[in-house]
Amino acid sequence: MLLAYNSNPNIQTSHELTPLSISCLDGHKEIVKMLLAASANVLLSDTDGDSPLIIACQEGHEEIVELLINQQANIIHTWKNHEPLVDSSPLNIMQILIENNADIHARSHSGTTPLFISSYHGHKQFTSALLHNNADIQSLWKDNWTPRKLATEKNLDVILHLLEN
Repeated sequence: MLLAYNSNPNIQTSHELTPLSISCLDGHKEIVKMLLAASANVLLSDTDGDSPLIIACQEGHEEIVELLINQQANIIHTWKNHEPLVDSSPLNIMQILIENNADIHARSHSGTTPLFISSYHGHKQFTSALLHNNADIQSLWKDNWTPRKLATEKNLDVILHLLEN
């Protein structure tokens, strides 16, 4: 492998993707381990603002998420509209982030919180998990919208029920 020849593990493509980012995208856990052992920078983001952690969260690669967190990946990384907890898709990824002190009240640059995102998309399990971890149901977004108002406007009865109880 190129690392045996002292290649730079942080080299970036024209879109600023690193070998670590690409390995996280494709779910190559063993390559991620090798890159981390070679001092790959877990904080480098691509041109879209996606860090390796955000990519691993979006792709649902649980073991890679844990590896990155153990290497001090920034759980609260925000840039543009990205934040790992907001961007995580599978419930198990969200749980890992919460267990590692992800800020459930963190806002993306557009002002959304994980609770707004889960309410907007009608994700019952996400919403329930966030509420179980004391997400703020009174937090305000644009035009003084709350998660409850958002659920009401979108006719999301299940989410509305969760928010009211």
